[in-house]
Amino acid sequence: MSNIENSPTTADAAALQARIDAANARLDAAELCGDPIIDQIVSLGDRIAYDAGQCTFFVEEIEARVANLESGGLDPDPNPDPDPVPDPPDPPTDPDPDPDPDPDPTPDPGPTTGSFPPPPSGFDIFDWTTWDASAWAAPTLAYRNANGIVMPAENNVGLGAYASYPHDHTVYNIPGPAQDQAWGRSQRVLEYAADAGWQTINSRTFSTPNEVVRNKVIRNATVTAPGVRFEQCAFITSGSRAVKIELGSGQYATFIDCDFGPFPGTVASGSNTGGQTLDTAIGFNRYVAIRCRFWGMKDGTKCSGDSAFLHCWVGNQVKSQGAHNDCLQATGGRRIGIFGCGLWGPWQTGTSCIKLTAEKGDLEDAFIAGNRVAGGTYTIFLTEKNGDQLRDTDCMRNSFIRNSYKWGPFFKSNIGQVNTLGNLFDDNGAAVPDPF
Repeated sequence: MSNIENSPTTADAAALQARIDAANARLDAAELCGDPIIDQIVSLGDRIAYDAGQCTFFVEEIEARVANLESGGLDPDPNPDPDPVPDPPDPPTDPDPDPDPDPDPTPDPGPTTGSFPPPPSGFDIFDWTTWDASAWAAPTLAYRNANGIVMPAENNVGLGAYASYPHDHTVYNIPGPAQDQAWGRSQRVLEYAADAGWQTINSRTFSTPNEVVRNKVIRNATVTAPGVRFEQCAFITSGSRAVKIELGSGQYATFIDCDFGPFPGTVASGSNTGGQTLDTAIGFNRYVAIRCRFWGMKDGTKCSGDSAFLHCWVGNQVKSQGAHNDCLQATGGRRIGIFGCGLWGPWQTGTSCIKLTAEKGDLEDAFIAGNRVAGGTYTIFLTEKNGDQLRDTDCMRNSFIRNSYKWGPFFKSNIGQVNTLGNLFDDNGAAVPDPF
């Protein structure tokens, strides 16, 4: 059953969606694809099934903007300022008596990814008290949750601005369509990379410390050296996972503006105890993902300590035997941060959107804040097993999509120390009941 069918405002949502589709078609016909309104339409499509009433104003703005673009540009200012009087020219100056004979050449600006801003002074990726991701590393044209924290739409992060794909939550619990949709996303990315002339690396171990890798399609990767940094790369895999991390304590790899998905035609298979394909994007610890997209895996991505996610988008998981279909999963480890992410689990099925279970060792110092979360039988699933402990964990200021879960927004069992504060429903800002 689709999200719109589950919505209490089915007729309104369907009508608004039809208006969005019509506006999008008019943009395509007029070849106005460079206008940021397309991003607004795609982003709005993420919300249309959940709070159709709040979308009406934005749809009207979109339609007015489209009509204005079709007529030739922005609305004129009804009271334009008069043309300014130019300043008189500066008096001529004497030429430099000793000009440099060979001025320095204009430097090569390098790829756009080289402009990634440095973190604020004192920022520590694993010290949650220094995080202010709404002011650093935040995507543009983003949605703000009920707490005012910047959240990504799918096409605001990773390669989404260049290889966008229509977002659809309605098929996530249907194996065939979900798999086809995952392949479609990957195909768009591969076409973009081919047009841009990116090199394809079929398999490689990255063993040089602090290596920077940009604008590559990477079929399978293993990282064995600390400080390796990937910027604007597409990790498209037909194996169990796209990236394998083999690093020691205190080391990590970084992924910025990257995509992770299945190679078209690869079918998710295997159980948790046997051979499998498309198990997860990255396994299993010591990495940082900033503004990345993850799709088409049985579990979006997994971690087990020294891992952080800022402004990432995870969705379009695919079904297979034994799959939880979690967006983010951890079964132990220390220092796991999830901030400002858009995490779309399967609608009212799968295990959860975020699953933290202390079952392969203690799980501690986890920070889940400012995310937009949806799906699962329970959206956030927290538990302990086998005598291991889940402790020192904060879960706060998250925005929950109401009724996207089957049983409830939270599941907790045998929990030690977990702090919750300011978790709200996305549709009206009402407080999510505190399970602790």
